[in-house]
Amino acid sequence: EQSQPPEIPPEERRQLIRKQLTYYFSEQNIVNDKYLMSNMDNEDYVSISMIANFKMLRRLTDDLQLITDVLK
Repeated sequence: EQSQPPEIPPEERRQLIRKQLTYYFSEQNIVNDKYLMSNMDNEDYVSISMIANFKMLRRLTDDLQLITDVLK
């Protein structure tokens, strides 16, 4: 079963996840994030499960499907 902090309304949670994901892949972050860059494949993709393990995202959710839905 997926757990999420109950105090955040679902739509707000989605917005916070989207904001965090946008930051991770922003030009200003990615050029300095050696760990993220080292986990990219030849097409600059990284696994969703790897991203979901980042501390700030883990604070928002551990639901991979929710993260996937937000990425879409």
